[in-house]
Amino acid sequence: MSSTFSEAGRGARFDSARGVLEVAGYELALDRTASPGELLNWLIHVGRLCEPERLPEVVDALDDVCQIVFGKGLQYVFLPRGESVACLASRRNRASAA
Repeated sequence: MSSTFSEAGRGARFDSARGVLEVAGYELALDRTASPGELLNWLIHVGRLCEPERLPEVVDALDDVCQIVFGKGLQYVFLPRGESVACLASRRNRASAA
């Protein structure tokens, strides 16, 4: 099953079965993105392909998807103060296996 954000005009697509957000042909697997640096690299690639005014929409989509995947917002997931992405993904995988 896939969720799309096109109804909000974001041009982003989230494949919930794979945990992947796709924007402008670039995919980001949130539970396999290990660091804020990897996220920044993805955003730079997407930013070069999108119109600059669309980047806030991409960030909003990322925040929504982090809520779906991790139960936490984008800032909590990717800021060093929060649990690491790997810890959140591991806990999510254990919970879904139970």
